[in-house]
Amino acid sequence: MIRIPRVAAVGVAAALTTALLPLTAAAAPEAAAGPGLPGPARVDAVTLITGDRAVLRTAPDGSRTTTLDRDGVPTSDYLTRQHGDDLYVIPAEAVPLIGRGFLDEELFNVTGLVAQGYDDAASESIPLLTVATGAAARRAVPVPPAATRGRALPSAAAVAFTAPKEKAAAVFDELTDEAGSGVRVWLDRKVSATLDRSVAAVGAPTAWAAGLDGSGTKVAVLDSGYDPGHPDLAGKVVAAQNFTGTWKIDDRHGHGTHVASTVAGTGAASAGKHQGVAPGTELLIGKVLDDSGAGQTSWIIAGMEWAVAQGADVVNMSLGGATTDCTDPLAQATERLASTTGALFVVAAGNDGPRRATVGSPGCAPSVLTVGAVDDAGATAGFSSRGPVAGGPRAKPDLAAPGVDILAARAGGRGDDAYVAMSGTSMATPHVAGAAAILAGQHPDWTPARLKAALVSAAHPRQPSRVQEQGAGMLDIPRTTTQRLLGPGLVDLAAFGWPHERGETATREITWTNTGDAPVTVELTLDTVTGEDGRPAPDDMVTLGATRLTVPAGGTASVPVTVDSAVKLPLEAYGSFGGRIIARDTTGGQEVVTPIAFWVEPKTVTLTLRTTDRRGEGPTFGSTVEVTGLDDAGFQRYYPLGIVEKTLRLRAGRYALSGFLFSGEPGTTGNQGVPASVAYFGDPEILLDRDTVIDWDARTAHRIRVEGDRPTEHQGVRLDYGRWWDRWLVTGGVSLSKYVDEVYAAPTGKAKTGGFEFSAAWRSLAPELSVTVAGDDSPVPAEYLPLSPDLPDSHAADLVDAGAGSAAELTAAGAAGKLVLVNTTSATTARSAVTAAKAAGATGVVLAHDAPGRWLPQLTGGGPVLPTVSVTPAVEQRLRERLAAGPVRLGWAGIPLARSPYVYHFGFTADDRLDGDRHLKYHDQQLARVDADWYTQGQPARYHDTVFVQRPYGVRFGIGAYQIGIPTPLDAPVTRPEFYTPDATIWWHGAYSGVYNSMDSNGPVTYAAAGTGSETWYRQPARPGVGWSTGGDRAPIAVRQGRTMTVSVPLWRDADPDHVGQAAIYDSGRMELYRNGELYARGRNDQPGYAQLTVPDDEAAYRLRLSVQRSPNVDPAWRMSFATETNWRFRSTRPTDQSYARLPLLLPEYDLALNRTNQAPAETAYPVRLTGTGQPGYDAGRVVAARAWVSYGDPVQLAHVTDWVEVPVVRDGDDWVARVDNTPAAGRYVSLKVDLTDEHGNGVEQTIVRAYGVP
Repeated sequence: MIRIPRVAAVGVAAALTTALLPLTAAAAPEAAAGPGLPGPARVDAVTLITGDRAVLRTAPDGSRTTTLDRDGVPTSDYLTRQHGDDLYVIPAEAVPLIGRGFLDEELFNVTGLVAQGYDDAASESIPLLTVATGAAARRAVPVPPAATRGRALPSAAAVAFTAPKEKAAAVFDELTDEAGSGVRVWLDRKVSATLDRSVAAVGAPTAWAAGLDGSGTKVAVLDSGYDPGHPDLAGKVVAAQNFTGTWKIDDRHGHGTHVASTVAGTGAASAGKHQGVAPGTELLIGKVLDDSGAGQTSWIIAGMEWAVAQGADVVNMSLGGATTDCTDPLAQATERLASTTGALFVVAAGNDGPRRATVGSPGCAPSVLTVGAVDDAGATAGFSSRGPVAGGPRAKPDLAAPGVDILAARAGGRGDDAYVAMSGTSMATPHVAGAAAILAGQHPDWTPARLKAALVSAAHPRQPSRVQEQGAGMLDIPRTTTQRLLGPGLVDLAAFGWPHERGETATREITWTNTGDAPVTVELTLDTVTGEDGRPAPDDMVTLGATRLTVPAGGTASVPVTVDSAVKLPLEAYGSFGGRIIARDTTGGQEVVTPIAFWVEPKTVTLTLRTTDRRGEGPTFGSTVEVTGLDDAGFQRYYPLGIVEKTLRLRAGRYALSGFLFSGEPGTTGNQGVPASVAYFGDPEILLDRDTVIDWDARTAHRIRVEGDRPTEHQGVRLDYGRWWDRWLVTGGVSLSKYVDEVYAAPTGKAKTGGFEFSAAWRSLAPELSVTVAGDDSPVPAEYLPLSPDLPDSHAADLVDAGAGSAAELTAAGAAGKLVLVNTTSATTARSAVTAAKAAGATGVVLAHDAPGRWLPQLTGGGPVLPTVSVTPAVEQRLRERLAAGPVRLGWAGIPLARSPYVYHFGFTADDRLDGDRHLKYHDQQLARVDADWYTQGQPARYHDTVFVQRPYGVRFGIGAYQIGIPTPLDAPVTRPEFYTPDATIWWHGAYSGVYNSMDSNGPVTYAAAGTGSETWYRQPARPGVGWSTGGDRAPIAVRQGRTMTVSVPLWRDADPDHVGQAAIYDSGRMELYRNGELYARGRNDQPGYAQLTVPDDEAAYRLRLSVQRSPNVDPAWRMSFATETNWRFRSTRPTDQSYARLPLLLPEYDLALNRTNQAPAETAYPVRLTGTGQPGYDAGRVVAARAWVSYGDPVQLAHVTDWVEVPVVRDGDDWVARVDNTPAAGRYVSLKVDLTDEHGNGVEQTIVRAYGVP
C-alpha cells in the first residue's frame, strides 16, 4: 500500500451530497492542523423526526463521518447536503415532504441539531412547531397523539409540541397524514443572544437634561432573564415571566442583565456613572433564552405575546436566528405582532457580517426596527449583519447604534465587578429600545410606526456607510426628541425586473410629516447612491421631483422620487442600490434622513430544463438538479420529482449544470417500487446569454458496468462529480444501495476554465442469492429483504401458498419446514406475517405485494426474523400458476455476504464527454490486492466493514470521503483478498465491531499500481493511538503553545500502527495532569481524550494520566481491552516562541504472537516484545529501560486488577522482551502493565485490562 496525505473525511453513507465551498474555507483547517489539534474527538447521536438515528463522528482534526440507522440497524436510503459547516442527513421518505414544503429541512441538519443541544445525549425529545396556513389556519392545529402538546401560539397560527425520541417514528407517521393540508412542520429552532461612553455617544444625557428619561413607559426585554440582586436593576422590573421551562427568572448567562441595564439601568453600582439609556422606564423581563443563551422559537413567540399583553410600549429583542427568507414562524409571528399591536419591536440585525444579505430572523421582518452595530468611530462593526433581506430585495437594517465593547451590568457582579463589556448587535439594540422609550414617554399618543419613523429620521449618517450596513445612520437621541419633522423611515422604492427598457422608471412619493405648530421649509439633497459593488451610481439614476419643500404645521408634504433602471451600469453594480435623502431645515435647525433602496435586476435569461427518466416520465425518488453560477458562485437546487419541465430565471453568465435522475422499473409509474437506475447529467460550463432549453433524457445516457475475474454483485455504488474554478469547488454525489441495478452517465464535455470530473466507485462481493425452480432450473428473480437472515445451507425447500400469512393460513398450508408464499399490503402486515411464519416453523418467506415493481420494505427491529425474499407481482403470478399445477420445490445458491471470500472495489473517472456505454472488465492481476487478516477477541464474531472514497480534487478543497452503500457484515476470524482499482482514488477502509462502538479505520490510502499487500484488523492489544491530520500527516497528540497544553488522543487503535479508532458512544474516561507530583488540572469527563490545560511558565515535571473505559455490556464482539490507563512522564517549560512545541510523549508498541482469536499459547515464558516511539514530532531515540507486570483473570475495569506480578524483561537489540507465564490464565485473560523510559528521560506507564486471552 502507498499512503497518501490524509484528507478530511466528511463521510455520509448512502447519500446524495452537495457542497459549495471556497478554497479559502478549506485552507483554514489546514492551517489549524499545524499543531494537529484543533479540537476533541467526539461521537454524537441524533434521533431524527423519522425515527432514524444519525451518528456523527468527528475526529480531532475536524473530519467527520456520518451513518444512519434505525433500531440499531444501518440504513442506506437517505440524501445529504453540506452547506458550509452544516451537514444535512435526509431519509428518503422525507425528501418529497421537504420538496412540497411540509417539513422544515432544519429537522435534518445533524450538525445544527447537535449545536442546539438536540442530540440524544442532551435531549430525549424533538421540539416541533406545526404552523397552519390558508384554510388550515381556521381549524385547530393538529398535534399527533404520540407527541406532547405545548403552547398554542396564536400570533404564528402555530402549536408547539415535542416528539419523544422513542416515539419519533410514530409521530412522523401521524404527521404525514397532514401533508398537503396547509400545515407545515418546523423544528422549534433555538435562537441565540446575538455602557457609559456608548450612552453618551447616542446623546442620552442631553435628553435626561430635558427631563426625558422614559418615565411612564414599559420596555419588555426578551432575553436570558435578569439578575434581581444587581443594584442597577433594583426596583426597575414590574413584571417577569419565564418561558424556558425552568422556574427561575435569574440570568445565569449574563446577556439579559447586560441588555436590561443598557435599556434602563440606574447606575446605582457606579454612583450613577453607568446609567442605561432610559433610566426612567419600567422593565418587563421575559426569560426566553436559557442559561446557555439560546431559546426555542416557541419560547420567543410566547414571550412576544406576553409582552404585548403586559402593555409594553417597546419590545427589545437582542436575539436572532439564522438568515432566512423571512417566511419562518418566528419572523412571521414578529411581523404580525409588530404590525397589529401597540408595541414597537426593536430587533438586532444579527452578527453574521460582513457578508451581504445576512440579516437574521426576526430582524428581517418589515415592520420591526432593525438595528446594526457601529464602533466608537461610527464605522460599521465587522460582525454586524448586512442587508438586503435574503430571498428578496427589501433593505435592512433601519439604523445603527454602538455595539462594540459596551459596558453594562454583569449578572452576579457586585462592587468592582458590577460591570462587563460585551460586543454585538445585541448591545446596539437596547440603545435604540431605550431611545424609543424616551420618545414614547415624550409622545405617548404616537403609534409604533411613527416612533420608528422618528428614530430613523433623526439618525446621523456616518460616511462612508451604505444603507445596507447602517440604514439611516447612527442613533441620535437629541435630534429624535427635538426634531418636529419626520420622514417615513426606510423606503424601498422599487424592484426592476430584467430587461430594462429605455424609459422604464418608477416614481414614488416620499412624504414628510410636521408634528410642530409652525411650517418648516427644507432643502432636499440626495446623498450618494451606491450599487451592489459599493460604487456611486450615475447621477441621473435617481432624481428628486423638487429640491425645496415646505411642510405645513401639523401637516404633510410630499416629493416624488424617480428611479431610472435603464441607465448604463457596469455589470457588477446591478442588484441592491441604496442612498439617503437629506432634508435640511433652511433655518439650520433640523436635518431629517430618509434612507431609500431599490433593486435593479441584472441581465436575466430563462433556462428551461426538460428532465425525463428511462420510463419516459418525470424523474422521481431522490432526483436532484443543481445549477451553479461560475461568475458569482451562486447555487440553487431543486427536486424534479415528477416534473418534466422546469424553468429557472438566472442572471446571464457562465454556469455549471449537474443532476442525478432516478428512474423506476419498467411497468411502474411515479414512486412505485424501488429505483432501478440513476443517470448523471452534467455540463461543466455553459454560457447562458439568451433563453435556453436543455433536454436531459435518461434514455440517452450511457451505461457504465464493471466486473472482475470472480463473480460479483455490487453492494453499493458511489457517483460523484467535481467542478472547480478560481478558488471555488462545487461537488455532489449519490451513494446507491445494492438494489439500484444500473448506472448511467452523460457528461457533455470538458471545463473551459478550472476542471471537471465525474467518477463512480463500486463495492462488490460474491453473489449472495439466486433462486430457481428445482427440476427445470428456471430462474425465479428474487432479492433478500434488507437485513434478512440468509436461507439455510440446505439450499432447497418446498414452496406452499400461505395467502396473507395469518396463523390459520400458515397452519392450513403446512408451513413447517417449507418456504411460504405470502402476499401482504404493508410493512406492518409483512412483519406480522414473517413473525407468524417463524412461529409456524417455516424455512423462509417469499414475500409478494400487489403494486407494480419490486417491494423491499425494511422491517424494523433488526430486519425480518426469518429469511425473507421479495418477488414482483409478475413472478408471484408465475409461482402461483406452478403451484396450481402441482408441487413446487425451490432451490437457491449463493454466498452470504458475511462469508464472501473476496471483495472488489472498482473505480471509473471521466473528465470529458461520454460517447458510448462503458463495460469495464478488470483482471485480478490488474488490481491492487490487500490480503486482510481479521482477528476476533476470543471467539468468532460478526463485524461490519465499509469503504469511503474520495477523489484528489477533494484534498485541495477539504471535501472528505463518502461511504459506498452501507456497512456489510463480515464473519471473523477470516483472511480474504480485497481488490482495488489502481488509480488516484483515495480509499478509506473502516470497520465496526458493533453498531454502538467506534469505527476503526486505516486512514486514507491510494493504490497507484497493481501489486499485493497485507493488513491486520483488531489484533490486540487495543489502546490509545495516533490520528491523522487534515493534511495527511500523523497528528501529534500533545502540544504546548505558551502556557497552554493541548492534548487530543484517539482512544483506540489495534496492533496496526496506521489504524485509529474514535470513541464509542458509551466510552468513558478521564484526563488528569499532575505537576511536580500533585494533581494540577482535569479535563472534561465528556471528552476523555481531549483537554486544554493552562500551566505556569517555569519548568516542571509533569504526569499526564489518561484512563479509558469501554462498557462491557454494549458489544458482544468486544471482549478484550475493556480498560486502559496511560501515564506519560515528561518535563516541560514555556516555549521560547509562540510556535506549537510537541510534548515529549513516548508511545508503547507491542508485538504479540497471537492466533486469530487474539489468544496466546499457555506457555511459561511467552515473549511479549516491547518498544517505544515518540509521538509525531518527537524523536524519543532508544528505550533505555523497561519493566512489565501481568495479572490473570476476567476483569473488565482497572480497579478490579490488584494482583500485579512483575515479569522479567531483557533487551533484544533496540527492543525489550518480557517473558510471561501464561499458564495461570488458561481459559481467562492476561492484563498487562508496562513502563518504558526513553534516552531523554521521558517515560510512560501503560495498563491494558485483558490485553490478550489464553485458551
